[in-house]
Amino acid sequence: MRTVPPPDRPSRLKLFLRRQKRLLRPLMGLVFIGALAGAGWYALGIPAVQERITPLRDQLMGTNTLRVTAINIAGANLTDESVILQALNTRVGAPILNFSVSGARERLNALPFVDHASVARHLSGEIEVTLVERPPYAVWQHQGHFELIDRQGKPVPGQDGSTKDAAAFTHLPLVVGDGANIAASG
Repeated sequence: MRTVPPPDRPSRLKLFLRRQKRLLRPLMGLVFIGALAGAGWYALGIPAVQERITPLRDQLMGTNTLRVTAINIAGANLTDESVILQALNTRVGAPILNFSVSGARERLNALPFVDHASVARHLSGEIEVTLVERPPYAVWQHQGHFELIDRQGKPVPGQDGSTKDAAAFTHLPLVVGDGANIAASG
């Protein structure tokens, strides 16, 4: 014999949903907000929407706020200022938040004569650059080529004596041979 539940008794699903009603409403709210955010994100990718939003974004960002207002460079004796500005990859008037401090530091550290660089970005619009340079101490000739070395005998990064600027280093002493770079400071 098969028993049939009375008609006034709800099904298991209805009983479960009735018990979980307090959790179901916030869950449905989160699903709705997520769908709304997803639709907005998708709409931002459409070029026509981007064209309409661009003036509003520019107005919110302002014309003078959050822009590079000054670039201050300290410690650059051997490195040309134009080379430093090119390595920074920014200019006065550019958005300050688009400036990458770590990227600029890496590019500055790769410059000739630069031992290490310190770069700071301030939301007031200033970019502070401090360079510590390794000045050449001597010209080292070994294995048929010339190389600028510092006081410790290490090659100055990114420079060699065969460049067009070699005439600027003719006043430096010349050391010749393998190991002469180590003994140069003595």
